[in-house]
Amino acid sequence: MAKKPKGPQAAKPRSTPKGRSGRMLALTIFGIVALAVLLVAVSTFFVTSTQGKSSVDRAITAELDATQSVQRALQQQRYQRLNLISRIFATDELLTDYLTEAAQERDEAAILASIEEYQNLLTFDLAVVLDRSGVVLTRTDGRPGGADLSATPLVAVALEESKASGVWQQDDQLYHAVAVPLVRQFELVGYIVVAYAINNALATQVKHTGGAETVYLADSSTGAAVAAATLAEDATRQMLQDLRRRGGVLDDVIRQKQIRESIELEIGGERWTASLAPLQDASGGSVGAAAVLTSVGDKRAGYDAIRFLLLGATAAALIAGLVLAGLVGTMAHQPLARLAEAATAAAAGHLEQPMPDVSGDAGRVGKALDHLLGQAREKQAAQFVAGRVARLLPEPAPGSAMVKPHAEKVALVAVDMPRYADPKIGYDPDENLRRFSRDLQRISTSAGARKGRVASVLGHRVLVLFDGEQAAPRALAAATEMLLTLSERETVFDEPTPPTVAMTSGPAAVGTVTGGDSPSLTVAGVPVQQLDSLLREATPGAIYFPKQVYAELAPLFQRAQVQVKGQRGILSPHPIYLVAGDDAARATGAKALSEGAESMGDGRSLADLRPGVLLGSRFDLVAELGTGRMGVVWKAQDRELHDYVTLKMLRPEVVQDTVQFERLKRVVARSRSIRDANVLGVLDFGETERIPYISMEFVRAMTLTFLLEQAKQVPLVAGIRMVRQIAWGLAAAHHQQVLHGGLKPENILVEGDGGIKVMDFGLGMPVTPGATVTGPGFLAPEQLEGREPDSRADFYAFGAVAYRMFTGQAPYPGGSVDEVRRALLDQQVAPPTSVVADMPPKLEQILLRCLAKQPDERYASIDDLLADLEAVRV
Repeated sequence: MAKKPKGPQAAKPRSTPKGRSGRMLALTIFGIVALAVLLVAVSTFFVTSTQGKSSVDRAITAELDATQSVQRALQQQRYQRLNLISRIFATDELLTDYLTEAAQERDEAAILASIEEYQNLLTFDLAVVLDRSGVVLTRTDGRPGGADLSATPLVAVALEESKASGVWQQDDQLYHAVAVPLVRQFELVGYIVVAYAINNALATQVKHTGGAETVYLADSSTGAAVAAATLAEDATRQMLQDLRRRGGVLDDVIRQKQIRESIELEIGGERWTASLAPLQDASGGSVGAAAVLTSVGDKRAGYDAIRFLLLGATAAALIAGLVLAGLVGTMAHQPLARLAEAATAAAAGHLEQPMPDVSGDAGRVGKALDHLLGQAREKQAAQFVAGRVARLLPEPAPGSAMVKPHAEKVALVAVDMPRYADPKIGYDPDENLRRFSRDLQRISTSAGARKGRVASVLGHRVLVLFDGEQAAPRALAAATEMLLTLSERETVFDEPTPPTVAMTSGPAAVGTVTGGDSPSLTVAGVPVQQLDSLLREATPGAIYFPKQVYAELAPLFQRAQVQVKGQRGILSPHPIYLVAGDDAARATGAKALSEGAESMGDGRSLADLRPGVLLGSRFDLVAELGTGRMGVVWKAQDRELHDYVTLKMLRPEVVQDTVQFERLKRVVARSRSIRDANVLGVLDFGETERIPYISMEFVRAMTLTFLLEQAKQVPLVAGIRMVRQIAWGLAAAHHQQVLHGGLKPENILVEGDGGIKVMDFGLGMPVTPGATVTGPGFLAPEQLEGREPDSRADFYAFGAVAYRMFTGQAPYPGGSVDEVRRALLDQQVAPPTSVVADMPPKLEQILLRCLAKQPDERYASIDDLLADLEAVRV
C-alpha cells in the first residue's frame, strides 16, 4: 500500500490507465526506455572514446612538457656550474697574474696550458681567453687566436655589463656559455669564456629524464641545422624537412622567439607531436631551438585496442537493454505512471514529496528516488544552517596573524607620551592605565584610517608602521591626528601634556618573531634607530623627522605653504626638521579625533569604541573590521533586529561638513531602497550616543582588494562572472537613481561561493587639492579634476576595476592623485589583450570604452553596458 502523502504540496497518484491507453503507455514506456538505453550506450561509447583519446593527448602533452622542463632545468644547472667555474677563474689571483703576463708576451701556448689544466680538473668543454677588446688570445678547441669576437652577443654583453651568459653559437655548434672579466689589482686585463657543448650527450640525458625525443637546432645562414639529436639521422632529416614545409613554424620560434606547442609531424610514415622553444643568447636574441617530440602511434596503440573491445561491449549492452526495455514496458507501466506523477511534483520543487510505495523493480526505483530526494532536502537544510552558523564564528584574536619576515620601504611613527612617565601615576594606576588604553585606541584608530598599524608598545612609547604606496604622507597625516588628539585635555581639571612625535622612513625588516609564549610584529633597521635619535632630540608638541623624510614630504608642505623648521641636532650632527601640529594639520587636513565633540555632547568618540561596548542599548560591538577616511567599521549584534550587522561609525569631520553630511543622508536614504543580491543592503542610518552610523547587512566575505593581493589577477572565465555581478549591482543602484561615485576593489566583497556584493554607494568624499585618496586610479578623470561626476564616472570605475582584475595592473599607474592625473595626460591605456592574449575582443572593447577619458565616449546608461556584457562569450 502507498504511503499517505504529507504536506499540502504532496502529489496525488493518478488512476492507472486501462485497456488501449494502458497498452499505449506500455509501448510509450518501451520506446522511451529503448531510446534511453540507446542514448546511454552510444553516449557511453562516445564519452569513453573521447576520454580515452583525451587521456592519450594529455599523456603526450605531459611527456612533451616534462621533457621541455627537464631541458630548461639542465640548462639552468649548466649555467650555475659555469658560473661557479668562472668564479674560480676570476678569483684565482695566481692564474690571473700568470695569464696577464702570458697575454702581454702573446704566449698562447702558456695561456692554453694553464686553461687546459683547469679544464681537466673542472670538466668543461670549451674555454676562450680574450683581451680587453674582445680579441681571442687562445681557445681550447684548437682554433687559432686573433679573431675579434666583440660583436658576438655573449662577448658584447660582457664588454658592456662585465658579465654575460646565454647560448653561444660558434658556426653550427651551440654552447651554454658564461663570460666574465679577468681583473688584476682592480684593473681589467681581459675576459674568459667557459662553456658546455650542446651535443648528443645532453640530448640523450634530456630524453632519459623527460621521456621524449630531443633535437637541438642551430640557426645558420642556410636555415636551421641540427646541432644535436636523439633521433636517427634519417628521422631527424625528415623532421627538419617537415618543419620547413610548414612555412613559418621555424621562423616563429627562431626569429620571433615564440614557443610552438602541439605541432603534428610526419616522420617515417608515422604521426608525431612536437613542441619547440627558442634558445636565447646573452642579449635575448634567438640562436636556435630546442625541439622535443613523441610518437603518436605508440601512445594510441593500446587505446585503439580498448576502443574495439568497447564497441563490442556497447553493442551487447544495447541488445540486452532493448530486451529489458520490452520487459519493463509490458510489466511496469502502472507503477511507473505513479512514480512519474510523484517525480514530476518533486521536479517542480516540492522536495518533501514522498515516492509511492510500489513493488518490484519500480519499487526499487521509487526507493532510490526517495533516498535522493532525502539527500537533497538534507543538503538544503544543512546549507541554510551552516550559512547562519558561519556568521557566528569568533573573530581572530588581535595580533594573531603571522607576518612573513620581509624587507620593504616603510614609514614609522613613534609616539612618546611623557605624562605616563610621571611618578604621580602610582597614585591611581587603574585610572592611568585606563586612560593609557584609551590613548592607545586613539593611536590605533588614527593609524588604521591611513592603512597603518601599531607595531609595538614599550612602556609609554608606541611604534606605528605604514607600508605600501604613499606611506610617508599617510604617516604624517596619522601623526598629526595623534599629536592633536593626545594634546587635548580630557576634563577641565586635566593638565594637557602633548606627546613627543617622531617620524622616519626607509628600508626595514618587518615580520613576526616569537619570543616567549606569543608571536609579535617586529620592525628592525636604520629607521628604528633614527627614531630613537630623534626622540632624544625632540620636545613635546611637534613632529620631528630627518632630512630624507622632509625630501619626501616637501611637495605636500609647499602646496599648503607651510614653513618647516630645520635645526642642527645636539646629540647628532645630522639636520633635524620639525613642524608644529597646527601647521601639519594645514598640510594634511588631519584633525583631532575629538573635533566636533560639541555636536556630540557627552557621547562617546570613535577612540572609545572597542569589542564588548554596548552602544545606545542597541549595538553590541563584536570586532573591528577596518578603518577608512569615512570612519571605523565594526561587526556588531543589533538587538532590535536580532542579527549581526556591519556598523560604519562616521568620523567627526564628516559630521562637521554640513553640506557633505546632508548629501550623505540623502544618498543613504535612497540606498535603503536597493534590494539586490549583488548589493550589500543598507539597513539603517542614525545616531547613537552622538555618533552617526550606517548599519548594513553582515556577510562573511573578503574584499576584492584582498583577493587581488593574493592572486594578482582573476582567471578570465571567473572574472567575467564576477564583473557581470558588479555591473548588476551598479544597475540595481542606478535604477533607483543612486550613483556609487567611488567604486574600487576595497568596496567590493567576494563571498566564498564567488558571489559579489557592492557596498558604500554614494559614500565617497570629494577629491580636494593635495588630499591623500585611497585608490585614485579608480576615479574618473573628471573626479580627479574636482568636477561633479555622473553615472559615467561609475562606468569608468567599473572599467578600471575590471581592467585590474583581468590584467593584474591598474590602467594608469600612480599612488597619488597627482601621479594618476599626470599619467592620464601623458599616456594611453595599454590594450588588455597585450597582457591577456585570449581575452575576447568584445570584452576588450567594453573595457576600453569604459576607460575613455571623455565622459561622452563612455556608455550612456547601465543597460547598454549590461547588454554588451551579456554578449561576451569565452
